[in-house]
Amino acid sequence: MQVKELRQEIGVTQKRLAETSGLDLRWIQKVESGEISMDNITVKRFFSLLKGISQCADDCDESRQIQIIREAYSNFEQLLKKPE
Repeated sequence: MQVKELRQEIGVTQKRLAETSGLDLRWIQKVESGEISMDNITVKRFFSLLKGISQCADDCDESRQIQIIREAYSNFEQLLKKPE
C-alpha cells in the first residue's frame, strides 16, 4: 500500500488522516517517507490507518472506495503471509 499516493488521491492532508485514524501525525509522516516500513507495523496500526483512509475516502465515488479497500486488504494478506 502506498499511503502517500492513496492519501493524495483522496485529497486529504496528513493531519486529517491522523485525526480520522487516531494515529500520530509524525508516525504517518514516517510511514510516508519510508522511515517506517509497512512490513513492520502492527495489525492494530494497520487497521487504524485503513479506517482513517476509508473514512477520508467517503468523499470519493463508491467504486474508488472499493478499490482502496481491496488494495489495502491485498497488502494486509501479503503481510500475514510473510515468514518471520
